[in-house]
Amino acid sequence: MNNTLTRICPICKEQLMISELSCLNCNVKIHGNFIIPNLLILDDNMMTFLKIFLIARGNIKEAERQLNISYPTVKKKLDELINILGLESQKFAKDINKMLDDLEDNKINIEEIIRQTKRR
Repeated sequence: MNNTLTRICPICKEQLMISELSCLNCNVKIHGNFIIPNLLILDDNMMTFLKIFLIARGNIKEAERQLNISYPTVKKKLDELINILGLESQKFAKDINKMLDDLEDNKINIEEIIRQTKRR
């Protein structure tokens, strides 16, 4: 049986929340609505990849060697991990904010912002 947490309800397809935390030692229970962190939904393969990538200190060549997979496969897995963790949208938002700041400071024009945004 797969014990990996899911964030989507299998019935209605809405987002799931953790509603109870309990202590195995004293049996205290905390009720509330707790969001499931993205790291907790990584499957075993992605968690292994993340651990090896971190041990390799972000060195793609070293991760390639440790995992015995090709460089493009490491890059693809890294892109998948970034997507799962929701980091791509954060980077895009940061990039947009920088472009808007540059526009305000007359360092860039609207046409350049449109061009850069379309490339994504």
